[in-house]
Amino acid sequence: MAGACLTSLYGGGRTIDRAIANSDFAAYYCAGTVARSSDPYHAEAIEACRSGASNPAPLPGYAIAFFSAVSFLPYEPASIAWEVLLAFALLTTVWALRCLTGISPFALAAAVIGTDLLAGVSFGQLSVITALGVALCALFLADQRPRAAAFAALLTLAQPQIGVPLALALIIWAPRTRLVIVLGAGLLVALSFLHLGLSQNAEYVERVLPAFAAGEIPLRFQYGLGWILYFFGLDETRAFHIATLQYAVTVLLAIVVAPAVARRLEAPGVLAAFPALAAVLGGPSVHLSDLAVALPFAAIAAGSARGRTMGWLALMLLSVPWVILDGIEQSALGAVTIAAVALFTMADRSWLVRGTVAAMAAALALGTPYIVAGIPATPLRPAASTFDASPYGDSLTAVEHANAIRTQVGLTTPTWPSFVLKAPDWLGLALAFLAGLAALLGRGEPLERDDDDDADLPGFAGLKEEN
Repeated sequence: MAGACLTSLYGGGRTIDRAIANSDFAAYYCAGTVARSSDPYHAEAIEACRSGASNPAPLPGYAIAFFSAVSFLPYEPASIAWEVLLAFALLTTVWALRCLTGISPFALAAAVIGTDLLAGVSFGQLSVITALGVALCALFLADQRPRAAAFAALLTLAQPQIGVPLALALIIWAPRTRLVIVLGAGLLVALSFLHLGLSQNAEYVERVLPAFAAGEIPLRFQYGLGWILYFFGLDETRAFHIATLQYAVTVLLAIVVAPAVARRLEAPGVLAAFPALAAVLGGPSVHLSDLAVALPFAAIAAGSARGRTMGWLALMLLSVPWVILDGIEQSALGAVTIAAVALFTMADRSWLVRGTVAAMAAALALGTPYIVAGIPATPLRPAASTFDASPYGDSLTAVEHANAIRTQVGLTTPTWPSFVLKAPDWLGLALAFLAGLAALLGRGEPLERDDDDDADLPGFAGLKEEN
């Protein structure tokens, strides 16, 4: 993992100092500093403490309260401590997935490199904490520790668009998690109001979140349905609204079918992992680092008796940072990660099968820069030049960010190379989701249900309310 991070820095021309200065932690630290005396969502106040950051921090009030506490430390030691924390969270995620699925730690360490390490840790992303929360929650559910699972679920609320569907699934289907989740969420809301007040919390929900998601619709590094619709010619506003509706439908479907999928896969952890996967399958705004929350369900599927082939392929595809495969260092790293997942995940398959798949996958990663180089980069449409800020106001950092990315034509010009580089990740997400649906719709009866109401889901007796 250390080698992968250094390869990312070297291949991208970034030094350690530049990585610290321009990581997303700079934006979090700045917002935390501003929130101690002003509105952390407003551009004018944020300008005073950019710390080299150019991104907004569309975080909920309780997350900003945490970074306000951190901001009492000088920036450089605080940023180093944050990176150490994220590195520990990453290693803990691998450990949790190992305990949860029994898959080789070599395969799991390789699987997290493309999303959680290169796009998460090396850029100081909060998504690393969210992915840890999903993995721990799934593990604790499998171990019949519902209250511990509920505490882990609270970690995922660092990104509400992922954490809320997961928490709702537990509240509905695992009653013994309800008290901790409801009380914990209540304390987080109270902390938000104490730190930011009513008006700024309302501003976050009504304007900041939608402005940030809508503003990034044309961004080349987006993985949501909004970008796909924009790529194929839909205007930004309609793309945003359709993608938002698709997100709501997908997470609702995942919450409804999660217990049935869990029974089929004999995995209570699906209650947490499947809604988290659904939260990054399309939607208006998804970054590469966010895709790490799909890994727990892909690993569960790969380690189960049903849906394992699709889960295996999903882990392989999500292990590679496809979007940065533009040089020999990155493509070599991608070849190593995808080959490791192929070789060490399905231990019961013959070495011939695994070796053949690994060689083919590695060849694809190594050949990606040459494939992309042969695709015409002719723009499909003019780059986005303006952002309609009328529903949100002009003062937000999210609006400033939206306008800033539109001044860089290369970031918002839709081209086929940018589409092709993201296609493997989309395929990986789709395969993971289909693994769940295939288990749900597959032949054979679901696992038998006990007549006792406290054991009406296999392996869920410890999650039900006591009589």
